[in-house]
Amino acid sequence: MPRPSPSSPPSVDPVRLTPRRVREIGSRLLEWYDREKRDLPWRRTSDPYAILVSEFMLQQTQVATAIPYYTRFLKEFPTVQALASAPEQEVLRLWAGLGYYSRARNLRATANRIVEAHGGKVPDSVAELLFLPGVGSYMAGAVASIAHGIVAAAVDGNVIRVLSRLFRLKKDPSGPRVRRELEDLDMALVPRDRPGDFNQAMMELGARVCAPAAPDCPACPLRTVCEAAREGNPTDYPFKPRRAETVEVEESCAMVRRGERYLVTQRPGQTGRYRSMWEFPHIEVAKGGKTARRAKQTLGTYLADQFGIEVRVEEEWAEIRHQVTHHKIRKRVFRCSVGEGEGRAENDEPKVEETPVRWLTLEEIAALPLAAPQKRILELLKDAESFFGG
Repeated sequence: MPRPSPSSPPSVDPVRLTPRRVREIGSRLLEWYDREKRDLPWRRTSDPYAILVSEFMLQQTQVATAIPYYTRFLKEFPTVQALASAPEQEVLRLWAGLGYYSRARNLRATANRIVEAHGGKVPDSVAELLFLPGVGSYMAGAVASIAHGIVAAAVDGNVIRVLSRLFRLKKDPSGPRVRRELEDLDMALVPRDRPGDFNQAMMELGARVCAPAAPDCPACPLRTVCEAAREGNPTDYPFKPRRAETVEVEESCAMVRRGERYLVTQRPGQTGRYRSMWEFPHIEVAKGGKTARRAKQTLGTYLADQFGIEVRVEEEWAEIRHQVTHHKIRKRVFRCSVGEGEGRAENDEPKVEETPVRWLTLEEIAALPLAAPQKRILELLKDAESFFGG
């Protein structure tokens, strides 16, 4: 079979489900799941709140990465009431390093909504769950089915891949219309007696067997009923739309030290990926030409204009590279010294109208919510304090 066109998907073929095929898929998948499922902490509890926390964390995050965060988070906030009453900064601090921080804010907002509108109990219907901040159709179906035994579809990226290959669907799953079709198809497969286990089994199969690039078809419990496996082309599914081009971003970051304290600033709380989190001052720099010289000049001007302090931008001593969605970011970190005429006491704060700014020790900075790149800079600073004569 020819591959789908890179610019648009082929026409959609209807899926014909018979009761026998539905039973066969369900029984084979659940038998495999009972035998092969991983022992994960959120599978050892029936607490809807704990299951809700796990689903928030597992968005855009691998299982192995989420486990220690999940354990620490529930130790600190063991109930929905504890999370609802926690300061946002504390929630962000425990989430720091896990990424996609809007999830942490939405989880805290969801806890507040559950306490205020549902008496502290996680709703048991998909419709009510969908009214919670940050909860979409997948999460609502997952929590309803796993925590409450409600028959509901839970279609994430793994399930999309399994369904697309199982039925050889010639569709682009990124659009809302096809997504609804996939949810309807998944709903038709969910058994009434074990909806939560079935949904977890579909996700488990996609994560461990029906992998994106190298599916292990011989190990798949559905291989004899999988249309893509029968045709020998499972990696042609699901249809892959054209990817956005990667954008390279240059940033200059300042290590401004006075005594034992460093200058840090808090992001505004209204918008942005890292809103309300703390960071070392930095600014984006145009690429091309004499990049290092322009990076230093831009950084010095930014510190004077934004924070009202005169600094001497000295040598570059670290470079942090990371990627966010389709942006590759190179953060060049410069040692900066405060100008002799600055004249403020060591713990005085720069005068900034809207952005909170602090002079803090490394230990105090470590207690703040920091994104992963900022944590890496902090680690380098701890290792290199002698470089500054500390």
